[in-house]
Amino acid sequence: MKYVGKKWEEQIAASVQVRGGEWKRVMEGQSWMHFTKQTRPDWKQFVKMMMMMMMMMMIAYLRLLPYKAILTNFTLSQMLGHYSILYPLQSEYKYARKLRCSPLYSVLETRGAVFGTRMGYERPLYFDSTYKPGNPLPQMPPGSFYKPRFFDFMLEEYLACREGVGIIDMSSFSKMQIKSSGTEVVDYLQKLCSNDVNIPVGGCAHTGMQNERGGYENDCMLVRLTNNSYFMVSPTSQQTRIFEWMHQNLPSDSTVDITDMTSMYTVINVVGPKSRELMAELSNSDINLHPFTYKKVNVGYASDVMVMSFTHTGEPGYCLYIPSEYALHVYDRLMMVQHITHFV
Repeated sequence: MKYVGKKWEEQIAASVQVRGGEWKRVMEGQSWMHFTKQTRPDWKQFVKMMMMMMMMMMIAYLRLLPYKAILTNFTLSQMLGHYSILYPLQSEYKYARKLRCSPLYSVLETRGAVFGTRMGYERPLYFDSTYKPGNPLPQMPPGSFYKPRFFDFMLEEYLACREGVGIIDMSSFSKMQIKSSGTEVVDYLQKLCSNDVNIPVGGCAHTGMQNERGGYENDCMLVRLTNNSYFMVSPTSQQTRIFEWMHQNLPSDSTVDITDMTSMYTVINVVGPKSRELMAELSNSDINLHPFTYKKVNVGYASDVMVMSFTHTGEPGYCLYIPSEYALHVYDRLMMVQHITHFV
C-alpha cells in the first residue's frame, strides 16, 4: 500500500480498533489464554491489525532514517561517556558537536581554543598558546588524575586576568527579557525571587528563584531595563528548563511576557585590573560605572552594547552584551587595542 499522507495514517488508526475493547484488555495485562477463551476474536481482523501496526512502525523508522547517523553517534557518545573514567575537567562529548556556536567560534578556533560543550553550545575551555596557524588544531589531551597538560595554559590565562586584562567569550549564558504593560512584572518577579528585585532602572540584582517548597529553581542576574521590563541572565544549562518553569508560574491574566533572547546577544567578559583602561580606548562614553549597574554605549562602531559592571570571575571588569551582528567587530577591536597598548 502506498503511503499518501496523514489521511492514510488516520485510516490505519481506525482499522486497528477491535470491537468491545477486546484488544485493550490484552494490552492491560490479561493472559492470552483468557483473551482467546472469553472473547474469541475474528482472527482475520487480528492478523490485519498486526500487519497494520508493523507498517506504522516501518513508516516511523523510515522517517527517522535520515537522523540515524546523528542518533547513533550521540548514543555511542553517551554510552562511552557513561562507562568511561570521568577525569577532572576532561569529560567532554566526542560526537554531535558544533550544534550551537558563538559568532566568535571560528576566530577563537584559529587562536588555538580547545572547546567543551554545555547544552550543545561550544565554549572555549582554554587556549593552547603554542598553537601556530596552519598546524593541526589543538585537541583535548588524554585524561589524567595528575597535573593535566593544559595546566600551564590555564595558569597564563589566570595571570592575565589577575594582573592585566583577559577577554572571555560567555555567549552560551541563557538570556531572557521579562516585561509587562504596567508594573505587573515587578510583582511577578518579587514572588519568584529571594532577593529584592524592585531596584532602580539601570541596576542589576543577583538573586535566586525558589519554588513553593523553598528549593532553588534558578540562579540568575536581573537587570532592570525600564520600569516594566527586566533582562535576565542565567546559567547555560537552565535555558529550556527555567523558561518553561517561569511560563508555568506566569499570572493567569497574561499581563507578563517572557522572551528568550539567548541568540540575539554575544557576551564578552573584559576581566582584570586594566579592563577600564581597555574599554576607555574603545568608547567615548563614560564607562566608570558603579558596581552592579549597566549602561548602553557604543563600542568601536557598534551601537547599543549593554555594558554591565560585574563579571562572573571575582575580578573587576565588565560584561558586554553585544548584538550578535556586531560581535566580530567588537572582538577584533578589543584584541587589536589590547595588542597595541600591551595591557597584558
